[in-house]
Amino acid sequence: MFCSCSNEDIETKAATSVVNQQNEVDSAKMWFEDNPLKNNFSLLEFADKIDWEKAQSLNSGNEIAVEVPIILKQHIFLTADNSTISVNRLLFIKTAKNEFTPYIINISSSKKDFDLIKEIAKINYFSIPNDFTGKVLIINNGNKSVNLNVLVDGKEAVQKPNITNKEASVTCYEVVELFDTGPPRRTGIIFCLPDGGSDTTTIPYYGGGSHGTGTNATASDPCTTAKAATSISQDSNYLSAKASIITASADGLEHSITLGKDADGKITQAPMNNGTSQYLVATNTSWTGAFAALHNHPNNTPLSAGDIYASVKLNVKSSNFTTTFVLTDGEVYGIVVTDFAAAQAFVAAYPADQLPGYSPEFPDFIYNQLQDLVTPMGSSIDGKTEAIAFVLDKYNAGITLLKRDSDGEFKPIKPQETTHPDGSKTYTSTPCN
Repeated sequence: MFCSCSNEDIETKAATSVVNQQNEVDSAKMWFEDNPLKNNFSLLEFADKIDWEKAQSLNSGNEIAVEVPIILKQHIFLTADNSTISVNRLLFIKTAKNEFTPYIINISSSKKDFDLIKEIAKINYFSIPNDFTGKVLIINNGNKSVNLNVLVDGKEAVQKPNITNKEASVTCYEVVELFDTGPPRRTGIIFCLPDGGSDTTTIPYYGGGSHGTGTNATASDPCTTAKAATSISQDSNYLSAKASIITASADGLEHSITLGKDADGKITQAPMNNGTSQYLVATNTSWTGAFAALHNHPNNTPLSAGDIYASVKLNVKSSNFTTTFVLTDGEVYGIVVTDFAAAQAFVAAYPADQLPGYSPEFPDFIYNQLQDLVTPMGSSIDGKTEAIAFVLDKYNAGITLLKRDSDGEFKPIKPQETTHPDGSKTYTSTPCN
């Protein structure tokens, strides 16, 4: 094959390519800086530097991606096994609307003779070298671990069968502070997903662009979750159960009614369980097709740690039992376990503090953060519920909190944190479309 291009043509094309690549990096940086709510990654709290000077623009066909190194603070690592050899990057995938979809990528090698730091320049969104064996964790801008690519000699390892049972092994990456001596210091930032979990969401496969498949974690959209809860709340048996509990609550005790589904998929209701105090009532878990339960808070108290931990326990007993409705102060709130593996990991990482005869409480690590949120969010039922929702999302708990509005529709409680130049923080809710 002969080339009719002159040296001047070749040099001009090369220069144009460099300029175009820099333009894509500049566009990604501008988009990143202009959209803080879409780039509110918890890992970046531990970043010493986002190294835009070493950012690279990549393309394959019509696909364009920009990758930017993240330099974490001294002794800080994102790791699954306390390994100190890993690389973190921001990944921006350009969309058809000339915007970007952001992710955080963590790359770790499991080959002792592979120099990850030396070879990292060869690893990118479109290409993995043939001698790379390791894992690539992908975190979305909702701070959810949504993909774990396991690679052997540059190729995706044979996937395990889809995991749908409760014995699914959980892979957790955590931001920790590691020292030469002594135990690691946990920061509380944790990302968990089944290793080889269910493939229900198409997301980028690192090393193969959007054409790959990857091993994906189940992701449940909070707005979809809210619509499902609204649909339940419009059923006659839900309305009947709610009315019965409100009437019974005049005695100052907690009451609970479980909802199930019959063979035709129609909602049914169990007989009401009457509590022994204003803080305790048993939930009927043996009702056929049990999937949700309603209970009241007689003293008009907000959602509690006990409600959160009990919801996960109910899901442990039955994979279909995902939803708890709480009636308090004339309002109805919902607790929905949307990702069992993440919820199980959260409970394992932050077990409840409980004394005999008392309701469970959050451990000090979580409780103290909720207290810190009283000032910006308030101490009302809504304020305390928003604080719990924010912390659950921050630690990827796999639980969505909802509130029924005046139109009878449930809405997700998803406060987004914005840090301002002076260090102050504000919180805003993101409405469903």
